[in-house]
Order: sequence, then structure tokens, then C-alpha cells
Amino acid sequence: MGVVTVVGIGFSEDDITLGAVRALKKAGKILLHTGRCGLAHWLTEQGIPFDTLDAFYEQAEDFDQHARMAAQAVLDAAREQDVVYAVFDVRDASVEELLRVADTPPKVLAGPPTEGALLAWTTGNVEQVAAAAWESMRLSPARDTLVREIADRQLASEVKLKLLECYPESAKAYALVAGEVRKIDLVDVDRFKRYDHTTAVLVTACRDLQTLERYDFDALNRVMSILRGPNGCPWDREQTHASLRGNLVEEAWETVDAINRDDPDQLCDELGDLLMQVCLHAEIARQHGEFLLSDVTTAICRKMISRHAHIFGSAKADSASEVLSLWQEQKKKERGDKCSSDALRSVAKGLPSLKRAQKLLARARDAGIQWDSTMEDAVKCFLQDPTEQQLGDVLMTISAVAMEHGLDGEIALGNGCHDFLERFCKMESLVRENGGNLDAISPQEKKMYWNRVKLSEE
Repeated sequence: MGVVTVVGIGFSEDDITLGAVRALKKAGKILLHTGRCGLAHWLTEQGIPFDTLDAFYEQAEDFDQHARMAAQAVLDAAREQDVVYAVFDVRDASVEELLRVADTPPKVLAGPPTEGALLAWTTGNVEQVAAAAWESMRLSPARDTLVREIADRQLASEVKLKLLECYPESAKAYALVAGEVRKIDLVDVDRFKRYDHTTAVLVTACRDLQTLERYDFDALNRVMSILRGPNGCPWDREQTHASLRGNLVEEAWETVDAINRDDPDQLCDELGDLLMQVCLHAEIARQHGEFLLSDVTTAICRKMISRHAHIFGSAKADSASEVLSLWQEQKKKERGDKCSSDALRSVAKGLPSLKRAQKLLARARDAGIQWDSTMEDAVKCFLQDPTEQQLGDVLMTISAVAMEHGLDGEIALGNGCHDFLERFCKMESLVRENGGNLDAISPQEKKMYWNRVKLSEE
């Protein structure tokens, strides 16, 4: 098997490095990713034979297949002699594929980056990507983005729309077109007179939070850091984990309410409020040296990977019930339960009581213990002895019945509260429509109006 050497050659003859010249002159066989390059002209002048892989552009159905075909062609040629594989840029997808499949890693001689002079306008961290990979771009307005090889106008349009999802139209942008760098408006990315594989665009970072059109997770963290900073908001700076407990619970239940009302817009808004609580707690923890937000994301990712052994491991689960069984077993291992009582004790005391009741009952059921009171018996005992203890038994019995039917008691009671409120408001409106006042009518009239509302709902 011959030695494969990958050489980055840039676009023009001026980009060819001395190292590349030496490798090319010693090569047993030269394969060019494409003959549309300055190297092809130089090799012809030097009388050095070469072949190109241009035919694959017509044969391949997509860029991924093209990369596989090119890599295989290089390996096939290397079975007989040493091969130099020349590409515009060693970050080419075919090189990535070659590095992946080759038994012996090829040598790599990195030439000048194809984005060339655009790099002079970068302001810090740069996300660099080929235009063909626009769908997988992971953009952040806090970083520069450099998109190379914008070969045609259609690709330029896709790139522009992707960039505008992240950067404001006012973002500073520069284009490399026909070898020259010029400043452009971001909306003009797909309005150049010509495009080819040398065309590239750089969009620089936008660090002014007030100019952004869209905000990502990093921007949210920056907002929290500013609010908690020395010149931040007095209220935010005073908050602690303890002082925010009520806010966290309230935001969670407002999110549940948006789901109950099937309101996507409101749900989006409430999820934002909930996420803000997470980031605020993480920022407080960072300032106190407790943990970082990356510790939070690391912990939950590890937990999800561990609990989904049927996806990330060798466990098998073909149904939702089998998944839940695996999930519960893994949770027991994580908690370090030594007995069934440990499982019940680990149910959070801060949960709403109905939610906690169902969790306790579910874990008791896993241990083979069922709540044995019936609704009739529980209510009868309460009517005979109306104490908090007997009422607690009634509510536990209701929780057990709800669990048997796959219902969430907490959500059910929340829905009941909502229905009661709506019914009350409708009743009062009906009274007013008839010229009355709820405070002035008799109990019998109130009951009549209440029943009318109930009948109208039925």
C-alpha cells in the first residue's frame, strides 16, 4: 500500500506552498479534487501528469456520496503507489472521510486557508463552515461566522437565511468575491453578480445585546450575568436560591396552565420564564462558587444517557412500559436505595401534596403494597369523624384511585379550580345580564343561576 499525502493548495498558483511543490514533484500519482484550480495550470506548465476527480460531481447524488467516492478513489490509487491528493482546503469533506476510513492515516500538508484575506477581519472566536453544510451550522451572535465555498446563488440564499436567524441585519459582514474582500450588508449575501467555489462571507460577532433580533442560550446567560453584576439590577442582585423558591414553583405551574389551555404562544413565553429561573439560579451558584451552568447541563446529560441504556447502551426496551421499568431501576441505583422505605423517603417533601401522595403510592405499589381503603369507607369515616387525619385518608384514597386510572391528581385539581372559576364568572355575568347583583340576590337565586350555568355547559 502506497503512502497517501493530502495537500492543501488554495485556489491560485500563488497559494501553492514550497512543501506542496516538493510533495508534488516526488509523487507517484497526483489526484486533484478538481481541475478547476491554479495547481492544474502550474502542473501543466511543469509537465507533471495528474488526474482529476471532476467526474464525481456528475455521478454523485449529494455531497456526502461525493466525499465517499473521492476518498475511495484515493485509496484505490494508493494500492499501487504513493499518492498526493490535492484539495483546495484540508478541511474538505472528502479529506474527513479519507481520515475516517483509511487504515493508515495519511500525511497532511495544510496549505493557506481558502477564506484567505477574510481572516484579517475576524474579531475573535470564529465558526468556520462550508456553505454546503449550512443546515448544521451552530451559530451564536457572540462569535464570528465564516462561510466558505458559496458556489452558487441558491446556496447563497440558504446561507443568508440561516445567518439572519442569528445575526441582525445591521451586523458587520464582509465577502470574498473573485479574490477581493469588500464590506457588504448581510441581506446582500445572495445578490452578488457571480459565485464560485472561491466565494466566502464573514459575519462578525454582535456583542451589543440590544441590537440582536434573536437570542440564544449564551445570550441569556450574558443577560443573567449582567443583571447580577456590580452595575446590575438591585432586585436581581439581592436574590438567593431560597428567595426564588416561590418564583420557580409559580413559573412551573404557569407553564402547566399554558399546556392545559393548549396555547403554544403562551407556552413558549412561560418556558422562557422557567428557563430564566434555571439560569438565574446557576448564576447565583457561580458567584458563590457552588457550581456552574455547565455543571447543570453536564449532570442532566449524564443522567439522561444513563437512564436511556436502551439508546446509549446494550439494554433492550421495545415499549414505553419497558422503558419505564429500566428508568425506575436506574433511578434506584442513582439514589442508592437499600430498601423500599428509602425509595419512599426520597420523594421530595417540597412537592404539592397531591403530587407527593401519588409518588408515595406509586413507589409503595412497586414494593407490592396497595392502598386498601375504598372511597366509600374513607368518606364514611370522615363524616363520622371530620378531622384532618380522616380528610387526609380521603385525599390519599382519591390519589390512589386517580393513579389506578392513570390520572394526575394535581393537574386534575388544577383543572377543577379552573372550571370552578370559569363557572363562577359565568354565573355572575348571567346575574348582571338580568339586572341583578351577586351580593344582593338570595341564596336560592344564586343556586338557581349556578345550576343554569352547569346545565348550559352540559
